[in-house]
Amino acid sequence: MDDLLRISDILKKYKEEKYKSNHNDEKKPAPEEANLRQKPHISIYSAVAKDLGENQETNINAQALYDEALSRIKEIYTRGETKKTNGDFYSLVLPTIEKLADALIAGNRELLRYSLSDYSQMSEYLFAHPVNVCIISLYLAIGLDYPRSRLIELGISALIHDVGMPFYAQIVNQGRILNNAEFARVKEHPQQGYDVLQEIGKGLSPIIYETVRQEHERWNGSGYPLGLKAEQINPYAQVVGLVDVYEAMTHTRPYRRRHNAMEVIREILHHKDAFNSSYIKVLIERIGIFPVGWIVQLNTKEIAVVVKANPRMPLRPVVDIVMDSSGKELQTPKKINLAEDAAIYIEQCLECLMVKNK
Repeated sequence: MDDLLRISDILKKYKEEKYKSNHNDEKKPAPEEANLRQKPHISIYSAVAKDLGENQETNINAQALYDEALSRIKEIYTRGETKKTNGDFYSLVLPTIEKLADALIAGNRELLRYSLSDYSQMSEYLFAHPVNVCIISLYLAIGLDYPRSRLIELGISALIHDVGMPFYAQIVNQGRILNNAEFARVKEHPQQGYDVLQEIGKGLSPIIYETVRQEHERWNGSGYPLGLKAEQINPYAQVVGLVDVYEAMTHTRPYRRRHNAMEVIREILHHKDAFNSSYIKVLIERIGIFPVGWIVQLNTKEIAVVVKANPRMPLRPVVDIVMDSSGKELQTPKKINLAEDAAIYIEQCLECLMVKNK
């Protein structure tokens, strides 16, 4: 553990360049919104940050876009709880989803890294969770070759998939595992969300309503509320349902620590009959066993940061080496595609160990 802290302390000295010159005039996010998303606890210097998705060519401010999505889900939840129908619901969510989809299509990985980072305020996870599920779902769907029109529908579905959950916030925010009666109540939220959308979501495509109701259905028929199975579950609900589980397990909850990505993939594979196998494959290929931004130790004893997944070889991502085998910091990171160098491989995931010891 002391070695992990030493590595963390060394890397923390470097500051990521979050605001590029072309973003200087943009409005900064409200403090309460910015705090909902916690940056990875290990900072990486600017050259690595660029590899992780600071894509100047696409002129995308990922932080501002993430915070915009947080604002949207707050407003949606408020409308849902109060049953307010003021304004056009579709027009409220469409611009944000279009920007998220276009940013991910353009190759921005910073949004993905935000969605894989843990929450900083547990009391606010109900807002950050659907934003993360939306981003990850869009990222997976791009790997499924969804056209832009379907990405937009999926993105809206994913962002509002838990619109019924605020009605059960007092139950799920307890700092303990729910008892059977409480869990039975919470399992009502997909139908509650479907009912709420009938009032506040006029004009949405029928498949969006159904995705909200079906995202807890499972391929083997073990889900709820309708006990649907296999192709009875619409494709959007299949994607969102898988991502919902992945996001929830890789993030902290009031009653437990977060799990690392390897633990979560292992658990999903253990229950693989609950999900569409082709979507599990895409999840592993797109996110990888070692997610973007995670810290790993190579067999050469060098310390590296994962900067890109290799879809065909998820155990061999592209990494930037930031410390040599003696623990000396590199002023300029050394990029290695592990898929192209069989002699070098990841020996252990330091980020996983840090998660376990948090």
